[in-house]
Amino acid sequence: MSRLPQNLQERGIESINHAVWDFVVKNSKLGAAILKLHNVGLEDTALKKRTAQDSLFSNYFLKNTECLSRRPNAVWDDIEDQLGAYMYEEEDGLGIICAGSAAVGIKGRHKEHASASCQKSDDELWSRFYSCYLDLEANRGKGRYGKFHQVRQITGVRFKKQMKTQVINMFEWDEKVVEFLQARNTPGAGDSLAEKKHRMVCYFFEKLFDLMMGIHQNLFSNPGF
Repeated sequence: MSRLPQNLQERGIESINHAVWDFVVKNSKLGAAILKLHNVGLEDTALKKRTAQDSLFSNYFLKNTECLSRRPNAVWDDIEDQLGAYMYEEEDGLGIICAGSAAVGIKGRHKEHASASCQKSDDELWSRFYSCYLDLEANRGKGRYGKFHQVRQITGVRFKKQMKTQVINMFEWDEKVVEFLQARNTPGAGDSLAEKKHRMVCYFFEKLFDLMMGIHQNLFSNPGF
């Protein structure tokens, strides 16, 4: 969590005194344990040698990334969509370039990204990610780094929709965070506190992967939950 203050400053957030960041910090040991269990991050001795600019992903993880959709080696194109957090990997040298959360479906988010890479709306035109990787059919030439087909969606953390309650219950929810969620209008969650918690859990994992990438490496510019 030592990376969090600088990470937020890079996104225009000056203070970590907020319910969202309290939740991230309070549950960081749980998140680290989950990632370590799956060999996502570096060993503790290697972590100490990394600067804020460096990636914290282990070589094992980088060599065994799990492709999720729209590729011949995808692991679950023909099964039910799952929830959690994902990343995009650039196969032509840049490696992992962004992280995102998927409270409704990871494959569904990929379809949305693929559509948005055509840059048909003003919001999509201003997007850093879509400006770097345009759709093949986009009429704006080549993106800053290439075309959208050069990136592939890979697993961050994923779980079945039926497991939402069990996953939520793994986390610590203090009064400040619960009050924040109850008062917050969270798109797609309605008035359901459980659904708001689910979305915060997905964002929690997105933020962990963002922090693991190192400063300046995440092409998604959305600052927070």
